[in-house]
Order: sequence, then structure tokens, then C-alpha cells
Amino acid sequence: MVREIVQNLSINVAEDSIKSYFASPVFSAMFQPHCKESKEGKVIIKDFDFETVKAGVEFMYGKEPDEKLPFETSLNLCKFVDKYDLKNKVQLFEKLYEKINLETIDEISRLAKANFMDELYNKCVDFFISDFDMNMKTIKKYDDLDPLFLADVVKKYYRPEECSFPTALL
Repeated sequence: MVREIVQNLSINVAEDSIKSYFASPVFSAMFQPHCKESKEGKVIIKDFDFETVKAGVEFMYGKEPDEKLPFETSLNLCKFVDKYDLKNKVQLFEKLYEKINLETIDEISRLAKANFMDELYNKCVDFFISDFDMNMKTIKKYDDLDPLFLADVVKKYYRPEECSFPTALL
């Protein structure tokens, strides 16, 4: 079991820095005495933009993400929260479930599949099959949908007993 440590840290993103405490087993592990981050008192994050990291740190402190957050940043926030195993991540994913529609399903399903977010991916599949015939007729970006996603949708719709999609919890 990872012991939680609460201490000052600086999260550096590009040229900007966010002063913070942390509530993440991943950050806790980085700040064990033998780690570089512990000695320097900072974490350098290169794979997320500043807006995403700022929203992630605010989420760590219990602040709900801004409803006006750009959709792409919301998706990146989910990746950030999942990668750093932040508390309350299930609440964030539940909000994302509400955003699944025919306009967003391609981006959300691709994010979920690429990041092994099985429950989120299954929510996308379930959304599409919930009104399969209508969705097939009305989706505007049909050609943009991932062919593997469509195959999973069709398989689950026509042969649900053969479906073995992982249902791991987030």
C-alpha cells in the first residue's frame, strides 16, 4: 500500500509552474527520498499542456472542472487523472459519460481505447447500440469512426453473448 504524503511541490509544464500539494499515489511515489523529484521539489510534466495540468491540480484539490473547458482539454484531463491516479477520478469519468453523443463518440472512444480505459470504451459502445438503427442513420462522421470501434459495436449489438470486452473499473 502506498502511503500518502502531503508536501509542497512544484509542477513544471513548459515554461510555467504550478505550486501544489498532492493527493496521488503516483506523485507520492515520485517524492520518496530516493527519487529525483524529491530532491528537486518539482515534477516536470512534458506530455500534457499547462491548461490540462492546471485543471488536474485543481481537481486534486476538489474543484470541479470548468464546464467551459474545451472538449479536447477535458479529454486530456481524463488522461491526466488516469495516469496520475488522482482521487475522485470516477466522478470525472461520470461527467464524461454524460458528454458521449454522436458528435463526441469518436474522440472519446479513441481516447478510451488508446489509454486502456475499458469502462469508458464500453460506455461508448453501449451508447451507440442503445439506439443502433437511428445512430447508424444519423451519425454525420460515420467515415471518421474507428473501424475497430464499429466492429465492437456491431458484434455487441448482434451477438452480445460473444462479447468479451473488458469491464475493468477505472
